[in-house]
Amino acid sequence: MGIVSLQAETLVEEWFNRNGYFTIRGIKDKIDEMDILAIKNLDNRSWDCVH
Repeated sequence: MGIVSLQAETLVEEWFNRNGYFTIRGIKDKIDEMDILAIKNLDNRSWDCVH
C-alpha cells in the first residue's frame, strides 16, 4: 500500500469517526480485503453500514 493511499484511508476513517461511525480497517476474507467498514446505529432497528 502506498503512502498516499494510507493517508487517504486515514482521512476517510477520521471523517467516519467524527460523524459517529465505528470503523474497522483491513478485514480479510480469503484473498479479498475490505479497506474500511463503517457502522452507525441510526435507531433501535436500523444501521448504516458503509464499505
